[in-house]
Amino acid sequence: MKSYLKKYLIIFGSVTCYLLLMKAAVYNKHSPHHVISPLEAKVARVHLGSTTTEVDALMGSSPDTISKSQVVIVNSTTMLSVSNEQAEKYGAPQKCDFRTWKRDDVRATVVFDQTGKVVCRWAGSVNVPSYHRYSPYQVFKRVGLF
Repeated sequence: MKSYLKKYLIIFGSVTCYLLLMKAAVYNKHSPHHVISPLEAKVARVHLGSTTTEVDALMGSSPDTISKSQVVIVNSTTMLSVSNEQAEKYGAPQKCDFRTWKRDDVRATVVFDQTGKVVCRWAGSVNVPSYHRYSPYQVFKRVGLF
């Protein structure tokens, strides 16, 4: 084979491999990884300022666990422990009630302030796989390289 043809073949092959890898990376990043559970959908419908009876009615049952703690509320899905050094920036600590529902491997928590109104809520899987099932890590893990 002629040398200039080899050079073009190597360049074309390299570019093609690069483009295929980039397509796989974009697919892994933007493909749906997580199916929303009914419990997560219910928590998404909880409005800030709702009462405990409204939330219990929306969730369909009373919570599995209720606990109390003193935290600093940052926004509707984020809070900080009082011991966190960043907490002072976001305001004074509040005593809050944590009401948690568990279904299969999904846990949902709704936080109420002392007046009984929702100030924070979130839901998610307890055992969330952090990688897409066709990510290089998962493929290598199945093959036995990890």
